[in-house]
Amino acid sequence: MTLFTAICIAAFVIWYFDDHELFWILAWPGTVVHELLHYTVGLVLLAQPCNLSVIPKPRTEHGQELGRVDFQNIGWWNALPTGMAPLLGL
Repeated sequence: MTLFTAICIAAFVIWYFDDHELFWILAWPGTVVHELLHYTVGLVLLAQPCNLSVIPKPRTEHGQELGRVDFQNIGWWNALPTGMAPLLGL
């Protein structure tokens, strides 16, 4: 029940504060953890992370980017674990 409540609160915050500066402040710690998990698992699985960004970019017609990790050696055997890495944060 606690996880459900946390998800509901997070969904409300995202919906209510979507374009407000408070959203960026509340979302930034989670973004850092999320992207660092991608980076770390990619590093361990030899996906060669080459770029890590946790600076949010403003909303565009393509959506919103809170963070990003780029890889040089993503392959069939390391793509899925690297993409699923943020689940380790649960």
